[in-house]
Amino acid sequence: MAKRKTPGPAKEKKGHNSSKAKDLGSKELTEAEKRELFLKDLASYQKSLGHKKAADADLLAVGKRIKADGFTLAQIKTAIELDDPEGEVAVRQRVLNTLQAARWVGSDVGEQMEMFSEPSRTPIVYRAYEEGQRAAMENKPAKPQFEPHTAAYRGYMKGFHDHTAKLVAENITSGAIVTEGIKAEA
Repeated sequence: MAKRKTPGPAKEKKGHNSSKAKDLGSKELTEAEKRELFLKDLASYQKSLGHKKAADADLLAVGKRIKADGFTLAQIKTAIELDDPEGEVAVRQRVLNTLQAARWVGSDVGEQMEMFSEPSRTPIVYRAYEEGQRAAMENKPAKPQFEPHTAAYRGYMKGFHDHTAKLVAENITSGAIVTEGIKAEA
């Protein structure tokens, strides 16, 4: 049987990283110094709480917009998880577990399990095209992870430029392109 550790006397903590606490070193704080630290901590906490409330309200508004756009928060959270290699493994495992359970209860959904348990058969050129398109949709620069002489590189750049051309065409037709402020060189 393992012996339990009995806790020793609690160590008293002195202040935090404030300059007042550092300057005092191991010296005990006076009541006025403790009050000063407390009031600073109170103000910092209230300020942070205000930021948190504003961020919570913003997050709630974004959630409502996501739903109004026809998506679910679960889809958004899954997409965030899929952006990380470890997250992608976790999502894949959840899908496989769901499909396995569906197969065991005789659901037609379970018949698709093999499709998810094997590596993707999508050619790299198509995946690269999608990556390029996504970069353009997210207004990111074209930075393919492929060597310039490869078909994957060309696919990425094609996807990027196809979407960019679509945006330019839409803006030209809608008259959204603004040329104010562009001055010709003398």
